[in-house]
Amino acid sequence: MSKAKAAKMSNPAKSLYNTLLDLNWDNEQITLGHIQSATKLGRSKLAPMMVELIGASLVLIGPEEGPKGLVEAYTPIVKRSAYGFPYDDFKRDEWDGFKLSLN
Repeated sequence: MSKAKAAKMSNPAKSLYNTLLDLNWDNEQITLGHIQSATKLGRSKLAPMMVELIGASLVLIGPEEGPKGLVEAYTPIVKRSAYGFPYDDFKRDEWDGFKLSLN
């Protein structure tokens, strides 16, 4: 994502993206439950931020097969890819380097 596009994003959306990066490090499949637990926000508050992230091509949302069946998973996009296991390709400090700066 370009710095110009990132600068136009709201701080709540940037903060949510940064939270998704943290969650993704420890969870191969991030569900809405994970996000709500981490942010303490309900669906109605998360929805506009998620729309902003989707519009910026920063999150992939879709069904994934999990241990308990099909789940809707939310995966942050980094370097134009969605990593289910980011620690296979990045060190933690490198992964944290993808976080967006707040205005």
